[in-house]
Amino acid sequence: MKAPLIQNETDYDGRTVNSIVRWVFKDMELDGDRVMVKVKHHRGTWAYQGRFYPHARWQSKEVYSWDRGEYVEVGPRVPAGISHLLVCRIGRPGIYPCQTHVYKRKDSPGTWEVADWREALVSITAHEAMHLRQYRTHPKGKRGRFNEVQTEWAAFRLWRDWKSKKN
Repeated sequence: MKAPLIQNETDYDGRTVNSIVRWVFKDMELDGDRVMVKVKHHRGTWAYQGRFYPHARWQSKEVYSWDRGEYVEVGPRVPAGISHLLVCRIGRPGIYPCQTHVYKRKDSPGTWEVADWREALVSITAHEAMHLRQYRTHPKGKRGRFNEVQTEWAAFRLWRDWKSKKN
């Protein structure tokens, strides 16, 4: 299996970011071929937030927005040949430990405490990678093919495995 292309746009250690993203893909048995993972800082106060773009080619063009009298580049750009894009935003130092942001559904694992940025990166990468797996399993499936409860369980399981591996 091929590892995804990883772009670290945070202040956190690049080697650690790369190893965490690769570990998540390996544990989930996901092929990272033609997949890009962008890791960025989250501007808000949440531990993490992410987005899965099933059609990265839509994000491959330079997108500009008018801001204060000039055009500024906005939106993620990806190199040619990338099919899927995962954007993982993690909090800045000082925000951890904190509770996770989860979907309030009865079958979800509930909330858990994220101790640091590494645990946040594991959780959000697992969540968005599960969306990738769902998309690859049902690319033309019905409208509700992205099951958020399933993604939250993936995030919780990998977060738990990461914590036990750390200790």
